[in-house]
Amino acid sequence: MAGGSGVSKWWRVSAIVNCVLLVICLCDRNMRTWDIMDNSQAEKATLAHRNSTEHRLGCKLKNDATGETLDTGGEFFKIANKYNGTDKVHPTHHYEAMYAKYLDALRSKDSVRMLEIGLGCNMPAGPGHSTELWRVFFGPSLQYHVLEYTQCIDAWRKTVSKYKLGRNALQWYQDTMSKGTFWGDQADPQRLESMMKTIGTQLDVVLDDGGHSMQQQITSFEHLFPHVTPGGVYIIEDLETSFYPQKTWGGTTEAQAAQTTTVGYMQRILTDLHWRTESGPVGSHHKPTLWSHWVRSIDCDRMVCVITKRTTPFAPKRPKNFVWPCKLNCANGKCGCA
Repeated sequence: MAGGSGVSKWWRVSAIVNCVLLVICLCDRNMRTWDIMDNSQAEKATLAHRNSTEHRLGCKLKNDATGETLDTGGEFFKIANKYNGTDKVHPTHHYEAMYAKYLDALRSKDSVRMLEIGLGCNMPAGPGHSTELWRVFFGPSLQYHVLEYTQCIDAWRKTVSKYKLGRNALQWYQDTMSKGTFWGDQADPQRLESMMKTIGTQLDVVLDDGGHSMQQQITSFEHLFPHVTPGGVYIIEDLETSFYPQKTWGGTTEAQAAQTTTVGYMQRILTDLHWRTESGPVGSHHKPTLWSHWVRSIDCDRMVCVITKRTTPFAPKRPKNFVWPCKLNCANGKCGCA
């Protein structure tokens, strides 16, 4: 019995070691190089981390700058981590945490309607990698639309040809490219309104991963947020450009983001949420943003904000028949209904 028990233990240990080695070999075999635009040492370090066995196994993703370790057991991470041409999973900003938080629940809908600004025509890895991510994540019923400044339909087809897709998936791409793709400047209000007229329906998700300039981000929000379905979300990526002072971006080097930047605009909406009360405005010296009465909340993480839309606009004053549910009474450090 003792000898048999020893053999059994040895066999189990050997099996575990072999399985671990097999997983590592498979992960190393399937690793793909993620093209980057900047060959600086910082970017090379990010690339090396992203292609590490630890990262590909999906065990943990550590932000080298902050030391934060993110749980990567979510479904979004598992799917997004397959597409190295998109930065929806990245050790610097952790967009995946916000997408998992706000988009997982939408997968239960019969059909999700989504607009993505930015196809990635100028990305070294080629355009359209995030499109495949969203198609897989939301399923074949996804109604996907994309707005891109640079026309690159041929390059997009080349990207799609690299995926091993069935007939239905290829048909989905054909329909999306012919009916759901729009070319133009996201800072052009007329182009935005014309696009939405063609789409002809409200959107559950708007994702701005376009040009990242202040004019583009703010103009797009003011003209597209009204077309977000109540309960839907509007997502703006790469908000660090609010602190890029170059003329291309229109940001500022000030620690407190100027009102003309997108971060400053988000701060103004946050002020609106607290400035408006049931009794009316708290003060008279604040000019609210255009659509803040439709904003339910703003949730920001590193370089990204998610704005959720109310199901009904906020009423600045209480109805005449408004009655508080109870009279609040506080005594001995405890509060409750009197």
